[in-house]
Amino acid sequence: MSESATGVLLLVTPIWFNVWFLVLARRFDYPDIIRRPVPEILERFRAGGASLILTWWAFMLSGLALVAVAALVGVALAADAWTLAIAGIVVGALAGLVQVLGLLRWAYLVPSLSRMYGREDSSQASREAIEVTFMAFHQYLGVGVGEHLGYLLTGLWTFLVGAAVIQGDVVPAWLG
Repeated sequence: MSESATGVLLLVTPIWFNVWFLVLARRFDYPDIIRRPVPEILERFRAGGASLILTWWAFMLSGLALVAVAALVGVALAADAWTLAIAGIVVGALAGLVQVLGLLRWAYLVPSLSRMYGREDSSQASREAIEVTFMAFHQYLGVGVGEHLGYLLTGLWTFLVGAAVIQGDVVPAWLG
């Protein structure tokens, strides 16, 4: 892919992320909702229906776009800073993938949990089991993998790209 296409993807990816983040904020009170009690999260999710699931899919795609951006930026910077560029590709791809893993729970796990939780015939024991299951995945995939590991790797990728830009002459060093 050309450097201009890489530049376009560098612009489109954060716009895509922010648009869908804003949609989730307006429709689902994201990210505040994720710190609310589990019954409230599951009920709000169930009420959002299929369109909310599709919104989570669209938001998740920003993580996949980060994988492509990391690869394309790394290739563009490799001629002048090979080691940093390769490290950036690996770290950036991992950052995108862990964000995807963290967000996919909203497309696969949470819809079924919210449906089971909201059923009229769900017993109190069933609801408690659903709450524990939700919290376990929420803490592991959301807080641990998506938020902590995803943001840590994204920050490290940003640092690596900055260092590669400073070392090379593909773009002005001050951008690094």
